[in-house]
Amino acid sequence: MVKGRRDVVFAQRNSDGTVERQFLSMENVQKNMRAVVFCRTFISIVAGIVAGILGLTNVAGFTSYFVMMGMVSLGLAARTNFDPTAYYPTTSKITYDGITSGLMTFVLFWTLFYDIVHIYG
Repeated sequence: MVKGRRDVVFAQRNSDGTVERQFLSMENVQKNMRAVVFCRTFISIVAGIVAGILGLTNVAGFTSYFVMMGMVSLGLAARTNFDPTAYYPTTSKITYDGITSGLMTFVLFWTLFYDIVHIYG
């Protein structure tokens, strides 16, 4: 994760009505977001392979995907010392971004390895 110089302002209104300003470098934010998407894609591939080899079907397979994405989100939060606003404009960037695109990757590798191991094997 890159903190770097701060040249872009993000303003957020707190619950008490005050405005909090945060300065972030867009170049560094983009680099951090690419890292998040890469992590989610890689873990989606690995989770799909594992789910296919284990023979998980239906809800069990999708549950394994969402558990893995939760672990990735927790790992990314730990990587930022549980202060993602120092690296991203909002905390939702590390918790939700890339989950739907990773789901398609997961399903592809899940079905591929399920077929290889359990149908053709």
